[in-house]
This record gives sequence, C-alpha cells and structure tokens, in this order.
Amino acid sequence: MDLPDFSEPLTARNEGSALGLLVKLLTADGSPAAGRCRESLGPALRAFAEAGAACNASADRGVPLEGGASTSGRMLEWARGSGIRHLLTPAVFPQTGARGGAAARDVAPGESVVSIPADRLITARNAAASPLGQILLGLPLDPDTRSVLWAMRDRADPDSEFRAYWDDLPPAFATGATLCDAALRELDGTPIAAEVRALQSNLRQQFDTFFPGLSEALPLLFPPEVYTWDNFVWMCGLWVSRAAPGGHPPPPAPRAPRAPPPARRPPRAAPPTRRPPARP
Repeated sequence: MDLPDFSEPLTARNEGSALGLLVKLLTADGSPAAGRCRESLGPALRAFAEAGAACNASADRGVPLEGGASTSGRMLEWARGSGIRHLLTPAVFPQTGARGGAAARDVAPGESVVSIPADRLITARNAAASPLGQILLGLPLDPDTRSVLWAMRDRADPDSEFRAYWDDLPPAFATGATLCDAALRELDGTPIAAEVRALQSNLRQQFDTFFPGLSEALPLLFPPEVYTWDNFVWMCGLWVSRAAPGGHPPPPAPRAPRAPPPARRPPRAAPPTRRPPARP
C-alpha cells in the first residue's frame, strides 16, 4: 500500500472537519484569550473557505463513469429492480480519486436523493433475522461484529440477493483498519496513531477469539476460505467507510383496549308459585 502524503491535504472534507475541531478546541472556554484566538484565525478560515469553494466549483465535480455493462451498470439495474429510487449516477471525483455517486441533475433543498426499501438495507436487525444471524446471537458479539460475520458469508454466496452490490465494491478500503506500519510511524505522537493502533489490536483480538476455532468446529457454517483475516478486515473497512446511521420506523402503537360494557343488574327472580290449598 502506498504511503499517504500527510504534508498535503488528503481531502477538502477532512481538512474542513479538522479545522472546525481545532477552532472548537481553541475557543471553547469563551475567555478573552479564546476571543483573540478566534480573531487571529479569521483570515485563515476565510482563505480556507474560498479555496474550498473553488475546489467544489471545479475539480471536485464528479465525472460520470462510462459503460452500462460495468459492475456499476449492473448494480443500477439491480437497484431499479429492487425498488430503489435515486437521483445519482456512478462517478469518479478527480480531486481525491474517490468513486461514488454524483447528482444526475440539480437537487432541490429537502428533496430525497435516495430512497431504499427496508428489505434492501444491510442492517444489524436484518442480519440477526437470518438463519446464520440467529446462530450468531448466541455468541458474545456486539451487533456490528455479528453483522460483519453475516456479511462475510453473504458476500461469498453466488446467489446472494445483494450480489450486484458486493461485486461493485472496491477490492480494498483505505481505513484505519488497513493503515500500514509505515504510515503509522509517520503519525507517531498524534492521537490518531494511538486510536488506529487500538482499533487494529481490537479487531485482531476479536478475530482470533473465534477463528479458526469456529471454522474447525462448524466448517459448513463458517467455511475457512471465507472467514479469513483479510476478508474480515475488508468487511470491517466496508462497515466503517460505507455504513450510515439510521433507524427503523417505530412499531405502530397498540390500540387501547375497548372499555367493557356497563354491567347490567341481573333480572329479579320471580316469586315462587304457591300451590292452592287442598280442598277438604
């Protein structure tokens, strides 16, 4: 893996987030010193905003991908057949070299860009509802890790209902989980270096806790060629780089029980019939 050039901005979005965090930390206490710091940062903030606007207006516009027979084309066909509605086209963004979705037309404020049916989402709830997910519920795993293990098996299934999606994903992800030792050494002494090392150590410990033990005990459920360290790191990279927070709609509120009808008093019993006295 190529060593990133940390002396240059990685992306405008990352630089903007880092700058915003820096300003927040330097001016959080509201003291006179914080006010002076904000004033001194003003020219730099304005220059960054102008540079970011120029990037967004030119180099960072998505360039649509060509070729309807590509994996992206097959994914879009699958999306249409699955009831997914969107205003996107596959594109490459020259500023970062990243691939993603660009707006196919102007989008109005508040307009939905993507609408996905609930059964076409890969979520912890949907993964837990699957047969393999039910088995994974018996293991001491958090919902994200259960979902990753389920997704590893589904990605290897040639008949998966998400086949077009799996085929369209890149062969590698540039995330903290895959950051090489040389890059970490460049970041030594920074908070991110410690965080990445902790992440990698935690992932390694999670994987070693269950594999290859599960594959040796249950090879049909956990095929050893599927549950490898490389596949695990790939899926974790997908999870941290592509996942988005969301929620399921709340279940409908139960109907209030109907009040029982008012109790009626039972009818009074008729007085007993007296037999007439017998004649002498």
